[in-house]
Amino acid sequence: MSRALLVMMWFFLAVSVGCEEPVDSCEVATQFAPSLAVGVGLDSFTALEHGDKVQIAYGLQGGQHIWMAVQTAGVAPGALHRTDVAAPEIRYELLGDGQVLGQGINEMPLQGDVSFAESAGDTLLLDWFDAAEYEELIVRVTLEDACGTTLVEQRTIRL
Repeated sequence: MSRALLVMMWFFLAVSVGCEEPVDSCEVATQFAPSLAVGVGLDSFTALEHGDKVQIAYGLQGGQHIWMAVQTAGVAPGALHRTDVAAPEIRYELLGDGQVLGQGINEMPLQGDVSFAESAGDTLLLDWFDAAEYEELIVRVTLEDACGTTLVEQRTIRL
């Protein structure tokens, strides 16, 4: 056996052993009931219940925002490599008397897999408004994954 043929055989063996079959997150996600939990948190998820008081974070340049977080199941979380589907789009809105008072978006992959994934530290940027003018504010979260699953959850909050 020639040396070139031997090197080629070792090369193909090394390549085939190191490769994993791509996972189709859309197919796997159908095994779980889709769910979306709304929360807050910069580094971790804290569930947000109706009527909870939410802390405003003040940025160095004078802006205001809320650190949002989500937990999901039955949703394709996306990945940073090409063997999986694109990351979901998570849209955050703060509503008061039917007006949009703040917005945010996250298009990064979620941490986890289709059975349980989460994201924390998502920014909901607030417009300038007087929170005292609103008795009730609503945080609405819309998640749409690459498989076509769309989930919407909202919570009534106080600032």
